[in-house]
Amino acid sequence: MRNGKISSILAAGLASLCVATSTVADTTTDYKGWNANLGGGMLFYEGDEEVDSSPIYQIGAGYDFNNRWTLEGNVGYLPHMNANDDHLRPDQFRLSDDTFGLRFSTNMLYHLVSNPASNFDPFVGLTGGLMYYGDKMENDQRWDPYGGLNLGMTYYLTKGFGLRADYQVVVVGHDTEFNQQALLSLTYSWGRRAKAIAAAEASDVDNTSMGKKNPNLKNIYFGFDSSNLTAASKQTLKENADYLAKVPGSKIVLEGNCDERGTDEYNLALGERRARSAFEYLRSLGVAKDRMSTVSYGESKPAEAGHNEAAWSKNRRVECVELDK
Repeated sequence: MRNGKISSILAAGLASLCVATSTVADTTTDYKGWNANLGGGMLFYEGDEEVDSSPIYQIGAGYDFNNRWTLEGNVGYLPHMNANDDHLRPDQFRLSDDTFGLRFSTNMLYHLVSNPASNFDPFVGLTGGLMYYGDKMENDQRWDPYGGLNLGMTYYLTKGFGLRADYQVVVVGHDTEFNQQALLSLTYSWGRRAKAIAAAEASDVDNTSMGKKNPNLKNIYFGFDSSNLTAASKQTLKENADYLAKVPGSKIVLEGNCDERGTDEYNLALGERRARSAFEYLRSLGVAKDRMSTVSYGESKPAEAGHNEAAWSKNRRVECVELDK
């Protein structure tokens, strides 16, 4: 492989890292979670390697640490790799027959758009891994390490599903070959994107609300994955009911909330169950149902930032918000 090719790859890698590290840190809420992808494409080899360019089918999963960074792992299958008998030097190693391959890769991706709710998600990153061949290559090798750059973009069709295109350029193994991969995948996110959209939707609901916090109406709290009222919660709701009895013209909204654990869809449902538990108990204490309404914000409105039980226990709550008259 020519030195110019190696220099081009290193220069491109340096430029990508400069873009990533020079970007101003995002000040919005960071969302995290899992994603998965399934697709296919082509792996393009240099003309003097043992095999020809081949189709590849790939499955992978990743974890979004925040709005910018994702770490993912992928496994690719190349079912039919033709032995390359063209453009070979007389002394170069040749395969006796066609073979198959497996490609194991790890990608660290940097998202260029910080808003996970955006339909367009371009990204850059670094990739590395191992290629396994069904037949032994030159020097009796079956494994070939590689590393390089990843460029791509996802266009989201729905809240979770999107079409993703990746292009990789890598330096490979024992003979420092220059290879490329082009891949088109169907991807699904139940992490950063789903949570960001849910937060935006909740914010829209909140912005249209006429409610305000009243110090006479106190929050109640729940155990993990529970909508059951504790003895302390029932006592607090009784105090809230006593206050409402003194101001018969007032109306309230019961806002259900959850900690960050669990999927967005599950937490929205759990938040609604918590709000309904408070609603029904207040009804049993004599508060008319037409004075109350419920809404769920899931995990999108944490009372306290943090990823530990101290924060989670304060986020598993129902807030009693008074409506303006």
